[in-house]
Amino acid sequence: MQRETLRLSRKKKAEKKEEEEKEEEEEEEEEEEEEEEEEEGGEEEQEDDDDDDEEEEEEEEEEDDDDDEEEEEEEDDDEE
Repeated sequence: MQRETLRLSRKKKAEKKEEEEKEEEEEEEEEEEEEEEEEEGGEEEQEDDDDDDEEEEEEEEEEDDDDDEEEEEEEDDDEE
């Protein structure tokens, strides 16, 4: 009877240990997935920032062009 009890006790401990190991693996996988998502999110944010920078540069160039045109018009007006 003691052998049976001892065997069951060991079996339960082994099952509990396996269950804990599975939980740890799942937690590690979840953490890895979260890190990957954060990295991907960071890349997307960087791309968005790059796009914003390009838009700003284009707007500045347009403003510069507009300023140049205004200066030319003023010079033309002065000549007349």
